[in-house]
Amino acid sequence: MTKILIVEDDASQARLLARAISVRRPEYTVITAPNGEDATRLLSEEEVDLVLTDLQMPGMNGLELLAWLLQNRPNLPVFTMTAYGTAETLAQLGSYGSIECFVKPVDIGRVVEHMSDSLSQSIRGHVQNLSLASFLQLVEMERKTCTLKIEHQGNRGTLYVRKGVLIDARCGDASGEDAAITILTWEGPSIAISGTCLVQHQAIDKPFSFLILEAMRLQDESARTPADTAVAEPESELQAAPASKEATRSQVNGSTPPAPARALLDVPPSALAVAVVDTDTGVVMARGQRGGVPLEELASMAAELLRHELLAVSLLDESERVRELVVASKRCCELIRPLLDVPGVFLFMIFDSAETNLVMARLELERLLSTLSWLSRRPVW
Repeated sequence: MTKILIVEDDASQARLLARAISVRRPEYTVITAPNGEDATRLLSEEEVDLVLTDLQMPGMNGLELLAWLLQNRPNLPVFTMTAYGTAETLAQLGSYGSIECFVKPVDIGRVVEHMSDSLSQSIRGHVQNLSLASFLQLVEMERKTCTLKIEHQGNRGTLYVRKGVLIDARCGDASGEDAAITILTWEGPSIAISGTCLVQHQAIDKPFSFLILEAMRLQDESARTPADTAVAEPESELQAAPASKEATRSQVNGSTPPAPARALLDVPPSALAVAVVDTDTGVVMARGQRGGVPLEELASMAAELLRHELLAVSLLDESERVRELVVASKRCCELIRPLLDVPGVFLFMIFDSAETNLVMARLELERLLSTLSWLSRRPVW
């Protein structure tokens, strides 16, 4: 029989949750624990199939319980609850990991549905898939002050957090931002939490999103083969210049099309393909991709869709602008971002929705845009 453990310091809330889950899924056995210490004792003595834990508890809180689970029960599905999470912070949490966090008062129907999905399909949301970045997002969301001791394959590092803000890090001889990025590249580390932060000076002034993206970039670069690096090598700005107006018009008119754009862009770790596309013609001006994504065809269709949307918006209100279009299917998602400062051009990203999500894709797109200095000098046709 499936056994669910609810960790909640409010006894009446724990009973209410246990009763509601049992009514909806009578095949589940529901047990409760008032804090992290009791939960770890139960988990050491008997088999449990899923944990639902509050984050704010006296004694060993939910974050400390998560750290214990990461080290001792890494394959156990876990969901969390909090009374303090906003929609924005929960979206950020979801962008960096797969753990599910419900805002109190919880929607019990949604909780039971997600539990059932996790137990029946082994979906993402397990502690084994909880990255250090996800854990830090929980710490940020709960505004915790703590010191995190991180270990990974013999390496040790320390992260210092004050009121949910990462203020310093140490790893070997490195400190500050460099140490934090190094630690964030470690996959599946063990985490030990101390409830104090002795560091006073704030040595890190970058947000979590920046540090995580830098860590992802380093992971991606380390995973590339020499051949991959050669393909992804950026070309000069002269080579990246767009095709002439006559050449693009000839493609539309059916005459000999210009040669396809060469691979000019670094593909973000979360993307299948990226491109700079001319809105009027659908011509790919610059590109980068992994695998056999039919980038030209998809870019052309994206341009047509964007043109229709631009026309529709202008008919409603000439002062309005299309800022973003998202085309989503079960496995793939396309992100279309018109460049408001560069008329007639849009950024196009294709990503696997099973591997990342829209929040992370947007962050990657912003980082990519900051590298395209030649776009600002593109002549208006």
